[in-house]
Amino acid sequence: MKKRTNIATVLFIIGILAAGTANAFARQIIIDFGADAAAPAVLPFFSTVMFCLNLALYVFLLLFWVRSVQQRLLPGRERGYMIAAALCAIAMLMLRSIKYRMIDGQSVVLLRYAWYLYYVPMTLMPALFLMMCIRVDRRGKGRFDERLLLIPAAVIILLFLTNDLHFLAFRPTKGLFIMNGGDDTYTNGPLIYVYYAFCAVTVLIGMICLTRANSRSRRFKAVALPFIFLLGILGLTMLNKALSLVQKPSMFMMPEIIAFGMIGVFESCIRNRLIPHNENYGGFFGQMQFPAVIADERLNIVHRSAQCVNATPDQLRAAVTAPVYLDGAVKLSSKQITAGCAFYTEDESELRRLNEMLIDANELIAGENDLIRAENELKAKQAQVDSRNLVYARIAEKMLPYHRRALAMIDSIDKDDPDFEEKIARLNLLNAYIKRGSNLLLVEEGKKYISVNELKLAIEEFSRYLSYCGITANSTVTGDTIGRDDALSLFTAIYEVSATLCDDTTMLSIVIDGIRLRMTADDAVERELPVDIAVRESGGLYFYSFSAGEGGAV
Repeated sequence: MKKRTNIATVLFIIGILAAGTANAFARQIIIDFGADAAAPAVLPFFSTVMFCLNLALYVFLLLFWVRSVQQRLLPGRERGYMIAAALCAIAMLMLRSIKYRMIDGQSVVLLRYAWYLYYVPMTLMPALFLMMCIRVDRRGKGRFDERLLLIPAAVIILLFLTNDLHFLAFRPTKGLFIMNGGDDTYTNGPLIYVYYAFCAVTVLIGMICLTRANSRSRRFKAVALPFIFLLGILGLTMLNKALSLVQKPSMFMMPEIIAFGMIGVFESCIRNRLIPHNENYGGFFGQMQFPAVIADERLNIVHRSAQCVNATPDQLRAAVTAPVYLDGAVKLSSKQITAGCAFYTEDESELRRLNEMLIDANELIAGENDLIRAENELKAKQAQVDSRNLVYARIAEKMLPYHRRALAMIDSIDKDDPDFEEKIARLNLLNAYIKRGSNLLLVEEGKKYISVNELKLAIEEFSRYLSYCGITANSTVTGDTIGRDDALSLFTAIYEVSATLCDDTTMLSIVIDGIRLRMTADDAVERELPVDIAVRESGGLYFYSFSAGEGGAV
């Protein structure tokens, strides 16, 4: 791709030199023969051909550069300002041709207004240049809106176009109806000096902005390149003046010097990566690890990503208006883009699996609610219960607030809510706590101490449900045995901290050493916890401490 860019640059320079050569031939004929009646009849025709070739080459080169900018740069103000400046350069060259080749000497009024119109692109170009430089320097940030620079440019343009009313730009020396732009028909007014000052200030500030932006790269070439083009403009301008004094033709006139010098500065900004660009969008898209294709308006595939999209033309055509399912779980969707359409697929098998898990979870919660109601009825009817019923009563007593919390959460869930999945994930987290908390009270019934592995298994299952809430949890549990009540207190503290921080953290580290609990969370904020847990913040991490033996914070 770099080789192709270098070839295009060489051809562009050759085109400029060819246009300059044609201009030199045309002007040399005018200098040598002028209005000489004895000159060969073919010479005026040859001069006209050279002039047309010169204009055609310049317009073609500018349009070629505009097209390359559209392909290399993403849509943005910088690209818009560059394209607008190039179009102004084309308008400037066209107006020059109209003034000197089409209406020269035919109408004083037309000549004068073609002369006035010439200053429209000549005023807009420095304004657009500075606007682009400001965007490059500030990288699209800052409070100042560079588009406000169009206001003084518009005022200057309006004053040029209405010069016949106030003569602030040009003052006729032989009468208004004689003033056609010739040097002996006018004198400069104050507006022309304001215009020169406006151009000088905009170019100076623009070069300062570019120098500051280029200096961030700490490369001398990047800093010097825009000044090389500026010096080239000044050098060619002085060369033109010198050649005119000795009546020799120059290859380049002021309009094309200004136009292509500005293009050179813009191109240096692109080459120095001051403006993000890419010259191989097809190769970039082809490396994307995402199933997608880009098709033209006739749905002919132009670009493919690294992952294939297996869709027929009929399926692509149908997906333009609505998503299409290819094989049950793979959805083909489309997005309209410039001059075509992008197609991509999404595998919904995991989403469907999660939906089935949510259905199972709802059924499980509904079953547990029925069990709670049955236990409450048995407690009201039975006067005496055996040891196992006492255990169930204890479990119900411990877990009843959380069952009620689960019921309240179920009542607040609506399948059409945008946060339906988030609420279901939290409900599953509460359900995991209820299930494993009950198991800690039930396991090894009749014993005061239980195996610490029971607490470890409870935390591991709880961690899996934390992942559905977007929290990655890891745990470390040491010891052999632990008191049943201590195990439930520690597990309750883990749940309360996790439920409280569900919206704020993405990582949770759990460490249990005997009857002491240590928890670490990232990206958390200080919140009031429903249990007595000590909180300490350090380096963006929050540390939570709890001791089951002492019944509170440590």
